[in-house]
Amino acid sequence: MNLFDNALSSLNQGLKCLDMADNGDKEQFKFAILHICHYTEIALKYAVHYMHPLLVYKKPFSGNLKKEMTITSRDALFIIKNCAETDSLEQTDLSHNDINMLNIIKRTRNSIEHYRFEFSSKEVRFDIQFLLSVIDDILTDICKSPISEALETKEFNYYSDLMESFELMVNE
Repeated sequence: MNLFDNALSSLNQGLKCLDMADNGDKEQFKFAILHICHYTEIALKYAVHYMHPLLVYKKPFSGNLKKEMTITSRDALFIIKNCAETDSLEQTDLSHNDINMLNIIKRTRNSIEHYRFEFSSKEVRFDIQFLLSVIDDILTDICKSPISEALETKEFNYYSDLMESFELMVNE
């Protein structure tokens, strides 16, 4: 599975879980967070890979890239941020708040994976919407189209409604 397909798969699954959570199965918020966090990490690497394939490796100068580790989502975010500050990436104006949100949802994901966790469904939904919005801006600016455009019909419709309600909430 390449980076695009991997990200798309996680986004599809995350949206399915979020939809089930919105329809009463609150346990699905946990799985929505896990899948959306994975989507975020892979989508950021996809954007960096789109910029230059070697940038996804911790050691791009290695003689054997197949054995090298790839960058973290935080690394990818700062590569994108630094390029935006030096190039003409129009929409990729990553704020401290954008980076903070990535850290918040990653901490929630880590709590789910490694210990115990608690969150409010309203906060989780907003955090996911915010994060998806930031990732869409990055992918649109760098890759010229977001991964969300390749979603299955049902998930694309749900995603569109999710982003529309987020825009209305933010613009109030």
